Amino acid sequence: TIAGVGGDHGWQVVVGGVSSGWTTGSSINTSYALSSVSTFPTLTLLLAAGIAGAAQSGPFVTSYAVQWRGMQAGTSTFTFRQHNGELWSYESQSSPRGLFKAFLPASLTQHSDMRISDAGVQPLRYRADDGTAATKRDIDLQFDWQKLRVTGTSEDRPIDEPLEAGVQDDLSVQIALIHELAAGRTPAGFKTFNNR
Repeated sequence: TIAGVGGDHGWQVVVGGVSSGWTTGSSINTSYALSSVSTFPTLTLLLAAGIAGAAQSGPFVTSYAVQWRGMQAGTSTFTFRQHNGELWSYESQSSPRGLFKAFLPASLTQHSDMRISDAGVQPLRYRADDGTAATKRDIDLQFDWQKLRVTGTSEDRPIDEPLEAGVQDDLSVQIALIHELAAGRTPAGFKTFNNR
């Protein structure tokens, strides 16, 4: 269980129904009070730490509800799938509910393709879509580990930058954390690619 301190704005995330290996697994009761939406990256890493115990680095699906002052503001679902050998994908889909659609009218989707081996987690492609027809908030990045380059587009800007060893994208960093925790290691930290 991960417990958070009370936040000024009343945001709370409640996790339940973790499914490990595509079958019903242990339920994780996780809550974390958010003082602002900007804490979401930290929150997802905390959720990853909580999920790790049930997932054991295997395929899983987990959903959580976002609440604001007792009202359900939306839902998010994380899906981790194995495709072929060392190739995996991880997807997050968040959808607002009720009055909160006025602030976030569309579903937000993030998707990461990655390679997982004894050497660790390597992102291969990262995509983010805000659910609208506009592309000014969308991201599509390719990680070329042979040429050590990151290329693609981020919020309509072209990206072509060097790729450092160990760098993760915004989603693969969660799986990298799960991978390390499942192996009994406590990582000192991770580097993520700054696509802003």
